[in-house]
Amino acid sequence: MTKTISGHMIIKNGVKFDYPFVEACLSILPICDEFIFIEGNGEDGTYEKLLELQSSNPKIKIFRENWQKEHFSVLSELTNVAIERCKCNYHFQIQADECVHERFLPEIKKAANTNADYFIFGVKHFFSNFNTIYNPGVYYDSFIRFAKKKTYPKLRSYDDAMSLGCPDSDSACFRENQLTGIKVFHYGYVRKPKSLIEKQKQMTKWWGYQELDQYLQDGEDAGQINWGQKFTPDKLRPFDDTHPLVIQKWIAERSDIVSSGLVKEE
Repeated sequence: MTKTISGHMIIKNGVKFDYPFVEACLSILPICDEFIFIEGNGEDGTYEKLLELQSSNPKIKIFRENWQKEHFSVLSELTNVAIERCKCNYHFQIQADECVHERFLPEIKKAANTNADYFIFGVKHFFSNFNTIYNPGVYYDSFIRFAKKKTYPKLRSYDDAMSLGCPDSDSACFRENQLTGIKVFHYGYVRKPKSLIEKQKQMTKWWGYQELDQYLQDGEDAGQINWGQKFTPDKLRPFDDTHPLVIQKWIAERSDIVSSGLVKEE
């Protein structure tokens, strides 16, 4: 029997911070039997955009949760709330700044009909523009985001929700499948510069840092981010693939301002 899949995402103030949360959802929606949004009672119109999306996609379910805590652990706590809402055989966590290329969807759907308990996917991180990505080893290169629902709560979101894991038990009791050829595209560092800086200011509080990354602080002071201040060329390489169809319009709308690094209101 074909296994079912629940997609899920947590989101708050996605419009304000320029997250492609709609595109992220749409990138995996074709293989999902339901999609769960946990929306954190934001004030920027994100909830209204979700209602609009739901009106044409009956698979989408929206739940509003209290998101007042200013600590990174809220990300995994609410992700686990989303997992608990999932009703299907498998659940797929996608974050608000990620997309999956449409060519990977059949392979993911096929994977759901194997005996594996969870799957490890690869990641491509964009930086400074939409034609440049991190080299392997610069940032995290893989994570667990796709798992059988029955593995929860042993296998769950933890820490900052970057990956699923077993923080207090042995993951060896579960069957793993490496699918690192499937790449999740991460667009978190190619949002509009002003929105990127504002979000990072919030995140410094959540992680207990005192200051922004220097390249962002200098960019805010100068009115323009110097992307080369963060990484030397040996940390980066050209992106030699195509972007998912669902995010191409989003990319076109901000490509120039991201590449320029200009910190301004639009």
